[in-house]
Amino acid sequence: MQLRSTILTSLMLSAGLFCCACSKNTPVCGPDTDPAFAMKMAEEHVALGPRTAGTEGAAKAAAWIMEKMSAMKKKFVVTQDVWQENGKTFRNVQAVYRGQGDRGKFVIAAAHYDTKKLSLVPDFQGANDGASGVAALLAMANALPEHSPLPFDIHFVFFDGEEAVLEYNDYDGLHGSKRCARQLKETGRAGNCVAMILLDMVGDKNLDVRFPADTNRKLLDLAAGVSETNGTLAQFNRGGSVMLDDHIPFQEIGIPAIDIIDFNYGPGNSYWHTRYDTLDKISGKSIAAAADFALDLIWALAEKQK
Repeated sequence: MQLRSTILTSLMLSAGLFCCACSKNTPVCGPDTDPAFAMKMAEEHVALGPRTAGTEGAAKAAAWIMEKMSAMKKKFVVTQDVWQENGKTFRNVQAVYRGQGDRGKFVIAAAHYDTKKLSLVPDFQGANDGASGVAALLAMANALPEHSPLPFDIHFVFFDGEEAVLEYNDYDGLHGSKRCARQLKETGRAGNCVAMILLDMVGDKNLDVRFPADTNRKLLDLAAGVSETNGTLAQFNRGGSVMLDDHIPFQEIGIPAIDIIDFNYGPGNSYWHTRYDTLDKISGKSIAAAADFALDLIWALAEKQK
């Protein structure tokens, strides 16, 4: 991901802006995730080694994700999309959790699993930038009830090739998300996507998520309202910068998308894309908090579908 503009002034949510009465004691909110499980998933992911797109490490990561999703107690329909681009092999992994609706509606919950190639850090862990988002999705999937109460499906999508080799452009970076969005548009399914929720860099022990300023207004209001009503405004709030990340291809085809990201990793973001992005800098508690928020947002979206 990449910063696209200066940080905007944080906007306070007014009392009458959102009407969802979300709290952990109401059915509006999603199930709670397990911080220990989330951290274990991050540790296992990092143990695979570097996962640069187009390498054996990335292939191992995709296979590991498929194994984890297939082993869940719930029945996920797990598939892998493999394609060639720029002389590289990319792999997106998708696991579908079936809802009760019959209208073909779905929400995408996504993260990227690849890591940045750093020539000076050949053993780059990518504990936060890569592994934490994947761990959050796996924690969400693990926490879901066996039988869905939702009026739509959840598509858990694990993107390959988010990281740019040199510089983000039409041919470098966001490979997996661009392909997924293009497939939705070409098959006419984009209109069935209620929202796209991206989780990226959510493991920082000092978690501070600020929603990007270009987030769809209705989705932004909904997310801020969930934060307000469940008491997590300190960790999840407005005021973020515009980010170039895997949510952008979905926004470009008209799907409301939000990037749940803490782009302030270490003093002055100094841990990002460095040898300091290691497991000791992240926590299962932070990953689970982000996963819980994403599930709460999905449950709030379900309420609006009624």
